[in-house]
Amino acid sequence: MEVNPSFSQRSDDDINAIVNDFKGLGAFHSFPRRLLVTLAQHTQRITLPNDILLFKQGEVGSLWYILLDGSVDIVVAEDTNEPLQGITVCTLSKGATFGESVLFGGERKASAVTRQVTHFLAIRAEELKAIYQENAEKMKPLFRNHSKDQDKEPVQNIEEIDAGRNVHRFVSARESVTSARGGQLVLTGFTLYQLIQEHFPTLIQDKTVHLRTYPLCSSGKELVDWIILNASVPRSRNMVIGMWQALMDAEVIENVNGLPQFKDEAQVLYRFTVSASECSPRGSLCSTASLFRRDNMKKVQSMESLFSTGSTDSITAQLDECFDVLEQCAPESLTYAAFIKSSNERTEEDIMIIFEELLHVKAFSQLSHAVKKELASCIHFDSYTNKTGHQLFRQGDLGTSWFIILRGSVNVIVNGKGIVCTLHEGDDFGKLALVNDAPRAATIELCEDHCSFLRIDKDDFNRILKAVEANTVRLQEHGRDVLILEKGRDSEYSVAAGTPEKMLEHLMDVAMKDVAMKDDYDNSFIYEFFLTHATFISVEEICNILLGTYKGTWLGRGDTDTQIIVVSEDAHEQTDFGSFGRSEKQQQESTKKKIVNLVIKWIRVMGQSIVTDTHFSKLFKDMTALLTKDKLNKSLDALNIALMDSYLQRRGTPRAERRDLQHSKQKVFTQTLFRKSTGSAMSYLPPVPGVVATDKEDVTVYSVDGKKVTISATLQTPAEELLRIVAKDFQQDPIALDLAEVTSSGEFSIIRSGVVSVPGTLKLNSRLFVLPKGYSGKVRTLPDQDSFPMNGTSRILLETAKDIAYHLTLYDFELLHNVSRTEYVYLVFGRHKFGKITTNLDTLLRRFNEVQFWVVTEICRTEDIQTRARYICKFIKIASYCKACNNLNSFFAIVLGLVNVSVSRLHSTWEKVPGKLKKKLETFERLIDPSMNHRALRVYQSNIKKPVIPFLPLVMKDCAFIHEGNDTFVKENLVNFDKLRMFSLRIHTIEEMKKGTLDETIITATLRTPHIRKFIKTLPVVNNQTTLHLKSKSLE
Repeated sequence: MEVNPSFSQRSDDDINAIVNDFKGLGAFHSFPRRLLVTLAQHTQRITLPNDILLFKQGEVGSLWYILLDGSVDIVVAEDTNEPLQGITVCTLSKGATFGESVLFGGERKASAVTRQVTHFLAIRAEELKAIYQENAEKMKPLFRNHSKDQDKEPVQNIEEIDAGRNVHRFVSARESVTSARGGQLVLTGFTLYQLIQEHFPTLIQDKTVHLRTYPLCSSGKELVDWIILNASVPRSRNMVIGMWQALMDAEVIENVNGLPQFKDEAQVLYRFTVSASECSPRGSLCSTASLFRRDNMKKVQSMESLFSTGSTDSITAQLDECFDVLEQCAPESLTYAAFIKSSNERTEEDIMIIFEELLHVKAFSQLSHAVKKELASCIHFDSYTNKTGHQLFRQGDLGTSWFIILRGSVNVIVNGKGIVCTLHEGDDFGKLALVNDAPRAATIELCEDHCSFLRIDKDDFNRILKAVEANTVRLQEHGRDVLILEKGRDSEYSVAAGTPEKMLEHLMDVAMKDVAMKDDYDNSFIYEFFLTHATFISVEEICNILLGTYKGTWLGRGDTDTQIIVVSEDAHEQTDFGSFGRSEKQQQESTKKKIVNLVIKWIRVMGQSIVTDTHFSKLFKDMTALLTKDKLNKSLDALNIALMDSYLQRRGTPRAERRDLQHSKQKVFTQTLFRKSTGSAMSYLPPVPGVVATDKEDVTVYSVDGKKVTISATLQTPAEELLRIVAKDFQQDPIALDLAEVTSSGEFSIIRSGVVSVPGTLKLNSRLFVLPKGYSGKVRTLPDQDSFPMNGTSRILLETAKDIAYHLTLYDFELLHNVSRTEYVYLVFGRHKFGKITTNLDTLLRRFNEVQFWVVTEICRTEDIQTRARYICKFIKIASYCKACNNLNSFFAIVLGLVNVSVSRLHSTWEKVPGKLKKKLETFERLIDPSMNHRALRVYQSNIKKPVIPFLPLVMKDCAFIHEGNDTFVKENLVNFDKLRMFSLRIHTIEEMKKGTLDETIITATLRTPHIRKFIKTLPVVNNQTTLHLKSKSLE
């Protein structure tokens, strides 16, 4: 990245300052002021710490340098592939000019490395040539030792160095930053500093706080505000804080008082370490630039290549490139900053960050919600760098801690047996130390250079268990638990487990206390209960209990043998409260209002998915009649308003109406797009609402002998009924057949009885077949399942990347809004158990794979190498725009398509892709890094502006992790509501992400290009990996 591409904004004072710098150097004494002003107008300032590679031997140069202060070593190597494995032939000091090879073309004949903090002036090659042509006579003395025939780097004021001196003589870098990512972070930090110096000089000034003046500083608030103001992509303040924290971790910036954490406060000051060095000498400035030290430089680009790349970019583009790099590092820095704090320093925000991490740790899956929250306040983070072979503890040591591996791996060594196994990321060890005083049974040894662990000390764990148990209330009937409540950090009690009936009783009391619930999640227990109730109690049972309670005929509360058991640290105390959850005897009217209030909340949480239920419809009808009879008009009005709101939000309009709307004129489409929706998260209704169970769909089923049958059936038709109808058309006995899904590779899976909306559950390019019972082997696929589209120019090359990304975003946004909350429950817990459709969610998940393989298909079906390269460039740009629109689903689908082996192996094609785009793709790949359980993505996704279209495969992975890692029912057949709470929280997070409105620019652009919408809804796709790989090999 070039530091200063545009000098038009430079003031006269700026130019005069640079002219004075030139006059202070002997080589420029004889230059007239006019020439010095011309040079100053095209000069950029560069400041670098020690041991940084400025340019490499063998590179094509792009800058000419004037050394203002500091020193630079010139290194010459015999092997140009190892430019730093040579000798230091000289050291340049103040006043030297070097890099003149750019004037005449050709490669650098030596490498240049800063020896200390060094300040330069630099001029780009093309500008130097233009100035030289006009002022050749006056400038010749500077280049007297250089010509086209003699291409040596001229030096002035040089200090001869022993030719045998080894180049590895400088201070080694900080051990914790050894990756290319760390090096890039340092480069980005210094580039940002240069841009601030050139274009935003008022950001870094002397500051006075508490009567003390700190030179060249900025407050945390100023730095955060500056990024938010100058970034073209909106970012949350928390994300920007993480970006600056990443620079602190890399020692590019520092707190003036040595504090380790970045704070968004006006009275907390920070400075770049470069500017700090100008104020207070340091032993080693910014030692984090380890990859740019001499022993690592062969692996990375030089600083010059960074400064000179994209020289025509605008300042905004350069800043955005810096911000993008910092954004990739922010998530880990935010989490690390929370972990490294001591227990008493952690804020509630820190604890929530850590708690989110713990939710995804397999070793903690069996711990209750309350225990995890307490652990978040005291868990420790241990990191080891360059410690391969280090022993965490030895066999026979006293055990005091439990460890969970976040990164790296360890060997488990038993005396006399050697290494018995190796543990990796996600595994845990030392747990027995928490439950007994036995000595360690094995030795644990690090087997990687970089390892990170979560550590729980025995004393903390025991204290938490006692505290949680002390804050537990158990309701018992006939000596067995029927409801368990736990007191949280907010001093509120939450349901941990219970029988369905007792939880519903508790729910009615909660609903009565919270009459004015304005949002779905205002009372989490109500939301969680109704969202997940299908896993433990049916709608019919709930309706019967509510109606019976209203009439006074349900006797569920009449058990007089009900006790509350309060468990404390000192003793067990029993107090007989009669029927738990029952307040003093209420008027019958108050009880009826309570039931009405709960039904209203049920409608608010579930919307159409409950309103259309047969049992609920009967409850609603009966309650309406009873309210009318009892003359409870206000309750009746409230109930009807709730029902009306659910219809205004309805996405289940008849299929015929949706089709008419889809093919309507542009004016109607526009009016529909911006139609307001009361109580909805959307600012418009999608032109094609989601499907409902009563919709009909044409279903085509094939037989192994090549026949096919097409029937019309509703989505709620179960698989066994479809099989019966199809078997009749095939004139076969359904008992002798199985209904199966056949993929594009010929693999098949039998569809279970009870599954509804069978066509919607099919994977990409799969088809329905009827197979004889006991059939084995592959099925011969259909031609359209595994064939490439005909060659020809795809629509993608005819449209702009921005327009395609906008249409992908709008379409994905509509699909996301069509998904009902309950579909996540039905799909994860087993759709065959509920007889409910999950078609909208299946469509959205299938869309991810469709976009991913669309990328691979378009590239692999293209014979011409130049056109293939154009496709790759276009897809990278589309991915970039999708990311800017917060469409992470399509963004990751495109990125995964580009890194698919069938595409990544096309080396000749990739050589024709500009380096800048390849670099951008690399930053995208870092965001999908699966390490630390996708931490980078999780934190990024939670800190960007809404609405967000999340990365759906990760969402479903989280839901499956919660379901599979925790039992739905615990001892005495109580519902494990802790599990359901975690699951509901994940769904609520998705609901929160889609709140808000899409940018008006996206809507307007899509209205101008309606033909693109048709194209992106019918993408040409081949998803058979074998077919794609063979096609790829035929190309290169």
